[in-house]
Amino acid sequence: MRCAWVLALVLVGCGPKVKQASPPASYQHARELLISEHLAEASKETENAITRAQGADYWNLRLLRVEILLAQREGRRAQAALDFTVPAKPELIEQAGRYELCQAYAALLLADSKQALADVQKRLDRAAALAGAAKSDGLSAEVELRRASLAIACRQEEEARKHLTRVLVYARSHGDRSLQISATGNMGHLYQRSGHNDEAIPWFEQALAQAQALGAGTSVSRALGNLGLCYFRLGDLEKALPNFQEAEEHFRSAGIRFERQIWLGNIGNIQESKRDFNAAFDTYNEALSIARELGDKSHSATWLSNLANVSIERREWDTAERYNNEAAVIRTAVHDTNDEAYSLVNAGRIALGHGKAKDAARNFRGALQRPVEELTPVLDAHSGLAQAYALDGDNAEAQREFQRAIQVVARQQAALLDPQNKLTWFASLIRCYQEYVVFLMERGKTSEALEVVEASRGRVLAERLEESRAQQRTSAFNLQTIASRTHSTLLFYWVGPQKSYAWAVTPNSVRQFDLPSEAELQRLVNLYGAAVQELRDPLKEPSEAGKKLYDTLIAPAGIRTLKVIVAPAGPLCSLNFATLPVSAGTPHYWIEDAQVSVVPSFELSPRARSPGPPSLLLIGNPVTADAEFPELSFAGQEMNEIEKSLPAVQEVVYARDAARPGAYVAANPGRFSWIHFVAHATASPSAPLQSAVILSRGPGAEYHLYARNVVQVPLHADLVTISACHSAGAKIFAGEGLVGFSWAFLKSGARNVIAGLWDVNDRSTAEMMADLYRELGRGARPAEALRTAQLAMVRSKTVFRKPYYWGPFEVFQAGVE
Repeated sequence: MRCAWVLALVLVGCGPKVKQASPPASYQHARELLISEHLAEASKETENAITRAQGADYWNLRLLRVEILLAQREGRRAQAALDFTVPAKPELIEQAGRYELCQAYAALLLADSKQALADVQKRLDRAAALAGAAKSDGLSAEVELRRASLAIACRQEEEARKHLTRVLVYARSHGDRSLQISATGNMGHLYQRSGHNDEAIPWFEQALAQAQALGAGTSVSRALGNLGLCYFRLGDLEKALPNFQEAEEHFRSAGIRFERQIWLGNIGNIQESKRDFNAAFDTYNEALSIARELGDKSHSATWLSNLANVSIERREWDTAERYNNEAAVIRTAVHDTNDEAYSLVNAGRIALGHGKAKDAARNFRGALQRPVEELTPVLDAHSGLAQAYALDGDNAEAQREFQRAIQVVARQQAALLDPQNKLTWFASLIRCYQEYVVFLMERGKTSEALEVVEASRGRVLAERLEESRAQQRTSAFNLQTIASRTHSTLLFYWVGPQKSYAWAVTPNSVRQFDLPSEAELQRLVNLYGAAVQELRDPLKEPSEAGKKLYDTLIAPAGIRTLKVIVAPAGPLCSLNFATLPVSAGTPHYWIEDAQVSVVPSFELSPRARSPGPPSLLLIGNPVTADAEFPELSFAGQEMNEIEKSLPAVQEVVYARDAARPGAYVAANPGRFSWIHFVAHATASPSAPLQSAVILSRGPGAEYHLYARNVVQVPLHADLVTISACHSAGAKIFAGEGLVGFSWAFLKSGARNVIAGLWDVNDRSTAEMMADLYRELGRGARPAEALRTAQLAMVRSKTVFRKPYYWGPFEVFQAGVE
């Protein structure tokens, strides 16, 4: 359209003078440009026509000018452009209704208080009444759309869903593609706001496809950005970042400043999550400049607070104080007690940085006195107050305050947590435990620190699974008892930004040794992981990173048992310890020396095994439901080989089209000894309940078997195997995401779960799984059976001896037997 319009202008410039289009024609063309989101052209057409228009045409164009500004999210400029009143004439009732709608939307964009939202409601009521009087169904649908936006802002989810459903019905029946895109995207936003990011993704994907079909570039970029936000909250930073960058680039090019700052801020969030504080600082500053230009107080306070956080991390205390004070002034002005608490917490952290214990304690106590809807600042304030006591030399009170912080975690109710702030909550939760562990270790209380480490693992996983439970405590003595009963060595790891620790628990001792920082461990894990996934043979091509990991993580433990139970943390969750090369003597992999299993938390006790003779539920080789998850070439072979390995075992098999999400529950999985999936899967580190096995489409077009559904179905299985991530098109499990995904199955009652850390050739997996079930059929326990199957590959003369082929699979167990 744009090229044709330019060409027409060139042609008319070469010939006789052509009469300008009439105001009604100009209005219609400008509105079409607005719908297709050519906002600059729409604005130019509108401004040219206003000076020539009269009567209803004039008021239509004045209102269209405002609608264009609102499409650019320029709330302040839109309000300024509404400095007129539509005459009270019968023929202008619809225009009067649109005027009220524009006033309501502009006010909604700028709303910074409950009273402001109440004023929006009044405007919408007047707009609805006028739309009804004018018998304008289209205007009524637009009012419904804004009612939904208001309901979302007020956290009235069901009310918002009702409004959006009505808008979608109207838009589809009348072919209003622009309104349909807005309603679809808002439906996604509704799910996103409620924390169901996995359910929001299909809505944003629909909005994206609709916008692409219409050629609406702004809506395309908005949908991409929102998809990026879903991925970010699901812990997939690598997938989120390009979406944010594409959205930011579009809004920068289009001159839409309000939305550009949002996607800039989200880019900054990713940079901060990756601890690239210098880049985050620059990005937040750019977003802040835009927010200030727009007079956007809410986002200005957010970016100022983020700049204060980054400055604290960079230990630039004066800079942090300046930004935090600016944010506090804004928050006080709008009477936001929740965010005032955040400002006081930051002030306390800054005072700690300056070495001012008394000032820090005063600020933290002030934060605790503020009424808040979120618990993050409460947790941070207790933890900070503990550090203030420690700085002042009162170690006893410091430890009591850390314990009060843990009690806050134990008492918290999920209803008080805004799903949008779950990542912030987790970050504060982990930071609190890190500070407590360091406090104890620096005072030589290594056994107490180990107990806090174990308690924290269970608590963090429970929070991610949205599980409310009382805080439990496993003592170091109990852990030694477990080691004695299982004839095992228990390895615990704790990873922190500056200091990391490990403990080796045997029946007779608790040995503690120090580890490098999180960044160094991440570097080593990445290097060794790259070597493995590049199909190298670390025994023939020695890996310095692999050797360093073994020498750092395992050698100091002095292990003398065959069975080793590992409780990993942070980047170590992405490492299969059994694959590490041992250089002492004849070079070999540690799997030759140890039978390794992983335990998410010792607080989880295994259930009784399924009664009766062994039985197998086998689900897999689904029909492709999503291009992101293509066919698995050897899935059918894997299922056939497993069936052959268990000739005397009762089997229930769902394959191809029958392998649907509903088949799992319909099979009554609680009665099976073993459950095996051969399919793709996704795993989220931040929200494991939104992890899923990818199956064939069911009657409702659903093809995800979500962990949140699985955890509600009681199991007694001795083993659940998720033979999922072994295809070039499959989504790789994140390390901590895999722990959380396995935890969901363990919580439902499975005693053991086998799952994969990375993509691998599915032919080698088919062979290994056949060996695994052959050993299970002979009575071997899951960890023993998996090790036997993996050793067969290690000792083979084929390419499958490389850890790339056998190393992704680990056994996760529910506590210990």
